Amino acid sequence: MEAAAEVWTETAAEESPTGLPAPSELARGVLGFVALGAAVALGSGDAQGAALHGPTALLVDAGSLVLTGPALLVGHQFLDLGAPVTRLADDLLRAFVRSGGMALGLAPVFLYFSATSGLSPALMALALPAIGALGLAHAAVGLVASERDAAADHAVARLAKMRLLVSGWILLTVLVGARIAARVVLG
Repeated sequence: MEAAAEVWTETAAEESPTGLPAPSELARGVLGFVALGAAVALGSGDAQGAALHGPTALLVDAGSLVLTGPALLVGHQFLDLGAPVTRLADDLLRAFVRSGGMALGLAPVFLYFSATSGLSPALMALALPAIGALGLAHAAVGLVASERDAAADHAVARLAKMRLLVSGWILLTVLVGARIAARVVLG
């Protein structure tokens, strides 16, 4: 029994060969957004509201990362910065996983508000930007740290370029996320 527990612990702690988050970690991130949306959908009271709120969290977060991630990677290559692209992709995916974990932790709270009041859609409108902001902060710290680790000379100009690139990417991601949210909610 102990051997099985040790094998499970070792495999759970392993990363995939590319350095990206393991599939189980990505699944947990997706599950968090799906659970948050499902908790809000249960309290909507009608089929149209459930269909509207169910996929919202996943669409906004994953959609904004999928649509803006390539711009970050292309900008990084264009500015001739030193961090490997796989490390940057790893930072983006880890931010998604972290955000999904926060959403998974908030799902029971939203389930409670769905069962007891009609406040869950309004709270979701407040929670999604907060979850996104924390995920973007996690990504920004990881992206700048990746560039700092890759720069042997720790050149101030190189790190300043990376910070500027990350700031622009965050602005773009917020705008795209707001547009996706408006399109999903308003139809």
